[in-house]
Amino acid sequence: MPKGILIVNAFKDKPLFERTESAFQNQMLSYCKKMELNLMTSMQLLGLYLDFKLGDISLEKIQQLLWNTIGIFDYNSKKIKKV
Repeated sequence: MPKGILIVNAFKDKPLFERTESAFQNQMLSYCKKMELNLMTSMQLLGLYLDFKLGDISLEKIQQLLWNTIGIFDYNSKKIKKV
């Protein structure tokens, strides 16, 4: 079975330091958990990519994180800093 991943480009018009709200609305969380979806932001996806390219995270670790997450994905790259 494939893993469902919903990638949201929330607050695309806001600078990083102004992004303080949650990217995901509470109304969608129960549905996504029921459907076993992984919710992630485009910034998290970029962080995973950069960390992988720099050797800071392995493909196996990425797979583990993606497959084991149901609901909001919890990953913050140290390479993407809120400036």
